[in-house]
Amino acid sequence: MDFLSTTEKHRIKYYQVNRRFPLYPELVNLLRKVKRVPPDLLSRRAARFSDCRVVALTGIFVGKPRIETDLLFVGKIAPKKLEQFLKLAERFAGQPVSFTIFTPHEFEYRQVLNDRFVKNVLENNPVLAIDKLKHRK
Repeated sequence: MDFLSTTEKHRIKYYQVNRRFPLYPELVNLLRKVKRVPPDLLSRRAARFSDCRVVALTGIFVGKPRIETDLLFVGKIAPKKLEQFLKLAERFAGQPVSFTIFTPHEFEYRQVLNDRFVKNVLENNPVLAIDKLKHRK
């Protein structure tokens, strides 16, 4: 069915779900309904951006590739760290990923204005690796 791909490295088998499998979005939604979902490697790595107030994995990472961005950052990011993280994210996604960086002021301003872009990202169940905003609407 081409649901899983298997690779072996140093006598250890690795399994990966095919993101292009027709039922992949339904599988992701089913797993999100489970109360205790362990954080994955990518979200743990994203949580290392200590200067960011919000780091959200969305788009391709939540099974909704039509969302305008795959990664949302709110805060300051060192270019080297961002470059390394994007390489890892593209490896996980198996394709180039899009990202958006907002200053905290710009993000909060867009929330107050009920900006379509920000609203769309936040309403489609992003994986929040960092969420330091106290009064999100």
